[in-house]
Amino acid sequence: MNVIPEGALHARKNNMEGGGKDYTHKGIPVMTKDGEQVAEIEKEEIIFNKSFTDFIEEKYKAYKEDKDDDIAISVGKRLVKEIFENTDDRTGLIDEIENKL
Repeated sequence: MNVIPEGALHARKNNMEGGGKDYTHKGIPVMTKDGEQVAEIEKEEIIFNKSFTDFIEEKYKAYKEDKDDDIAISVGKRLVKEIFENTDDRTGLIDEIENKL
């Protein structure tokens, strides 16, 4: 499943204990089980699951070789499906955007 996390924007301090010493003090640190920071994300930044990320990378490589519009269309269709059917939106961002359309 993909996720749109709640939490701190990168421009704001996260006010988490250890922030700035053990890991970033801004945004949302992504930690390993061993307590090592491996990434930093922020509120309302969609994080795609591994299989979808692999799909995009595979299609990107194919598109670079063929420049086939059907490849781009297939990515667009899958993107829409992933966002609307396979995303845990913890902020209500998707509903907010839909209501503006």
